[in-house]
Order: sequence, then C-alpha cells, then structure tokens
Amino acid sequence: MVLPVNPNEHNMVEDPDSSKTATCTTAGYKAYKCANQGCDHMYMMQIEDPTAHTAKDDWTVVRAANCHSDGYKVLECKTCNAILKTETIPATESHTWETVKSANENPTCTESSYSYKKCSVCGKLDESSFTVKNATGHDFSVFVSKKDATPAENGYVIYKCSHDGCEEELKSVIHASGHSFTSAVTKEPTCTEKGVKTFTCTVHTDCKSNYTEDIPALGHLAGDIELTAATCLSEGSATVRCTREGCSEVLHSKKIAKLPHTFNDTNRVVVDPTCQTTGSVTYTCTTAGCTAKLVTTLDKIPHDYKFKESV
Repeated sequence: MVLPVNPNEHNMVEDPDSSKTATCTTAGYKAYKCANQGCDHMYMMQIEDPTAHTAKDDWTVVRAANCHSDGYKVLECKTCNAILKTETIPATESHTWETVKSANENPTCTESSYSYKKCSVCGKLDESSFTVKNATGHDFSVFVSKKDATPAENGYVIYKCSHDGCEEELKSVIHASGHSFTSAVTKEPTCTEKGVKTFTCTVHTDCKSNYTEDIPALGHLAGDIELTAATCLSEGSATVRCTREGCSEVLHSKKIAKLPHTFNDTNRVVVDPTCQTTGSVTYTCTTAGCTAKLVTTLDKIPHDYKFKESV
C-alpha cells in the first residue's frame, strides 16, 4: 500500500463509497479519508489503468446509403458509447423505378400519351424509357343512318367513330344522279380545326345542290419528350410539343420534383466531441452551386478524471 503524505498528521482510512473501479475511460482508484474529527483531508490512489474499449456487436448506421448518396456507420463502445471506428457505406447503384404516365394513359382519337420511368428515391429519370404515342385519329366505320339521293337532291350517309368513348360523326354526301361535281379544298384542316371541301356542280349554273363537307382536324403530331433535368436547386420538366408544321403547342407538361442533395465523403468534415462539447459530422452537398449541409451531432464523451490529493 502507498501511504498518504504526512501520515502522522492524519488518521487515514479507506472510503469504499468514494473508491472507483476502472472503466474504459477512467482509471480505478481507492479513496482514503482522514478519520479525525473535523478533518476533510482525502487521498486517492490509482490501482488500475483504464480498461480497453469493448466494441458493440453491431455497427450503428447513422445515415443509410441510397442510390444517390453515401451513408456511414459507426462502431461504438458498449460501455461508454465512444466511437471507435467510422466507415462509409457506398451509394447503391440500384434505383427503384416507378412509371410516370400522362393523364390519359393511352392515346385517344385526338390526344397523344406518354410515359417514362423515374426513381422514387432520388428522382433520376430513365431517358431510355421515354415513350410517346400519337393520337390514333378517328375510325368512322360505325354506320348511323343514310338518306338516298334522288335525281334532283343529294342524299347522305353518316358514320360514327368506332373508338370507345368517342361520339364524333362524319357525314358524307351522296350525289344527286342528275348532277356532276368537282371538289376543291377551300379551307385546310389544322391540328385542332376542321377543314372544308367544297363541291360544285358542273352541270347547272348556280346549282342549289352545291355543298361542302368537313375535313377532319389532323390532330397533333407529338414529338419526343423534351427533358429539363431537375437538380437539388431547381425543378425540372418533361414536355411534349406538337411537331406538325406551323404548330408548336405544348401537348403535355409535367414538373419534375427537385432531386435530393448529394452527400458523400468528398465533402465531409468531422469535429470530434469532448467531455464538454458535442462533436459533429457535417456533409456539404456536392452539386455545383449548392451549399446545403447535413449535420449529425456526436454525443459528448465521458470525463477522464485525474487524481489529486486534497490539502
């Protein structure tokens, strides 16, 4: 046993309540105090060095990796939770694809449709999946009614579009047998407006049997999807325009949400904790022009007590 300083002046006895066993952060020691009345002299004697840290069985994932950013994990001491090791969890290369479709999932007689795949985790677009289907146009093949022509009067026949949900009809004239007609397009059809074809009798001047027929609207001719990529700073867009000459109408337009920030070890700053202050792991987004940060707080470490004799 190591005797206290000036043993003849004090009556030193062991104080079990103040003695401590060694841990992974502090040494073990025995405490002695003076038993003389009115004396608070105390002496501490180290008997054991701090023990080694004992790692937990499993790593703790502080931030999980995904298809867009690295994650990281720590191995902590099971006694004091001190961080013994830190490892990066590499970003995965496996996206979770979901299909994005236009409001009309399939093309109609007059409207095109589109679809593409987008990662539901990071927002990345699969450009190879972009598909645009043009409007089908009408199919006037369903007979509705007919009026036969006479020698003096034109007749007609009416057909309805066969496509589900379409009520569009086309009326065609049956020429009167006593007339002969020539035709000319007097109004060209556009993507959205019908044209006009005029029939003129070549037998009778100012013939009252002259007539016109509608030329169905052409419908839009959808082009490829125009992509404006999203970033973590701004939204993107997917746009489909009509490519028919003279028309550039936007047929479909969908906003693409901002992408998540990209965090990895390239821009990581670690501030170690102390027994008085917490530490931190700070990641700065790697996207050009972005200063967004992700901060994880590290708990304070236990105190490391030094032994000192009271006077």
